[in-house]
Amino acid sequence: MRIYPGISVINLAVADLASAVRFYERLGFRRSRKDDEPEIALFELNNIVLALRGAPARESTRAPLSSDAPASVSLAQYHPSAAAAAAALKAAGRAGARLLAEKRPAPKGGVQGAFADGDGHVWEVVYDPSYSVAVDGTLCLRP
Repeated sequence: MRIYPGISVINLAVADLASAVRFYERLGFRRSRKDDEPEIALFELNNIVLALRGAPARESTRAPLSSDAPASVSLAQYHPSAAAAAAALKAAGRAGARLLAEKRPAPKGGVQGAFADGDGHVWEVVYDPSYSVAVDGTLCLRP
């Protein structure tokens, strides 16, 4: 497995989740579903997911939104298996990324890790068994 040329999720840290949800809904974005974590709102866009994260979610067990990341943004790649996520983390390390979080257990039986590129942009690498992920990284939130 390798780091494929794509992004599964854009994570935006927001000060007021309810207000941010209303804003994106006014733009015409449709909230995909309620997530298990109350401080996260997910919007399935064209081949990418937008995740709005309120303050408690930024402190969760997920890879942290780092102060090194411009404007509290992190990018995420979801993978179809735990082995694929682990291999992607190793590939990022071989490519020169700074590993921020090694592969570790995640909620719902998945795994996650994180790395930063040379400019400090944070990438999460995730396997979550409750999502369907195509080989090209296309993420589907629907069961």
